[in-house]
Amino acid sequence: MTLHENEIPVDEPLVRTLLKAQCPDWAELPLSPAGAGTDNVMYRLGDDLLVRLPRTADTAESIRKELEWLPRLAPLLSRPVPAPVHAGTPTDGFPLIWSVYRWIEGDRTGRTPSGTGPPSVPIWRPRYGSCTAPT
Repeated sequence: MTLHENEIPVDEPLVRTLLKAQCPDWAELPLSPAGAGTDNVMYRLGDDLLVRLPRTADTAESIRKELEWLPRLAPLLSRPVPAPVHAGTPTDGFPLIWSVYRWIEGDRTGRTPSGTGPPSVPIWRPRYGSCTAPT
């Protein structure tokens, strides 16, 4: 599904081509869609990895920031943070940077394990106390 006028199409054959060229050891692992947001398209790669590709040149900058900042922030946070394991480079078939991260197991946001009841969304609380509204 296209969301942007300037969107670069992403599909499984493209992801396989990128992997074969830049990550040949992972190129034959099972690959399946893992979701798509406004900015990125994601594919699960094997049991332990996630491929993340930006939809547009404008959103590619977020990949660059993630690759720089996630490793720096991870040791400071009490929850798992996706660990980048590959920074993909632009190619003729996909002219943007892309990335591969370690997969983090969990439930999809907005669903409960049983599929009924209120959504189960993790609550993040700051390490040094809770946030309160100013009075």
